[in-house]
Amino acid sequence: ETITRFNLGTYEGHIAFPYYRYEAIVGYKIRKPFKNPGNPKMRSITGSKPFLYNIQNIDIENSELIICEGEFDAMVIDHCGYKNVVSVGAGANSLKTLIEQSKEILDKFQILIIVSDNDEAGSNMDKFFIEEFGNKAKLIDKKLYQRNDINEEYIINGKEKIIELIESARFKIEG
Repeated sequence: ETITRFNLGTYEGHIAFPYYRYEAIVGYKIRKPFKNPGNPKMRSITGSKPFLYNIQNIDIENSELIICEGEFDAMVIDHCGYKNVVSVGAGANSLKTLIEQSKEILDKFQILIIVSDNDEAGSNMDKFFIEEFGNKAKLIDKKLYQRNDINEEYIINGKEKIIELIESARFKIEG
């Protein structure tokens, strides 16, 4: 089901993650099919122009979009029932260019739920989205993390933990 929904493929013995821009594939990122694939974990096929990962599956009519850091994060969140999810795929460190390219799409949503990792890059991603989108960007409560990212939380604590993390972004206490 996941392979079909995300249109995963293979390329020279690697898992291939397609990147779309509107209906057209604009590139692929690939990863060795191992838990510890070495560094870099993922790389783009030459000539690829990554965009927002999973953009082909989102519903623009929905008022809410979940934005996470990686391809696997997007797949886990989707698997937990949140179908309107994209990842910044190029990583939290490439946000400025990626968001400039996708601003037209992101502006169509009333709420952007930011699901970043519990590390420095994730904190920088949170800060970037708050600066760029203000109160439209909603952050998860990272105090709920027992691990560093969505995938680890899912493996250790299951679907209910992912739901708890995402739902935590809906409540913001001022002051």
